[in-house]
Amino acid sequence: AAGKKLVLITNSDWSYTFPMMNYICNDFLPDGMTWRDLFDCVIVSARKPAFFAESMPLYEIVDESSGMMLERFKLQTGKIYSGGHARMVERLFACEKDE
Repeated sequence: AAGKKLVLITNSDWSYTFPMMNYICNDFLPDGMTWRDLFDCVIVSARKPAFFAESMPLYEIVDESSGMMLERFKLQTGKIYSGGHARMVERLFACEKDE
């Protein structure tokens, strides 16, 4: 994608985001591809606008079906997270807030 990174950041929780994104995206993607493949990182329960101004805890959703989460201290590409804050996204992609 021409060096661009795409992150889904939503205030919705995982139990809503997962089925909704499956419904609106998956039927339009090539076989074997899901909406998760479209994003470098997924962040749910972001609590915007606080996500951009405050430091909040970050949890990785380690089991997509149950929504089980474990606390994490930095983002990694290809993972699903709950919470966190914008500075974590900036660090993940080594960019400034204006980029």
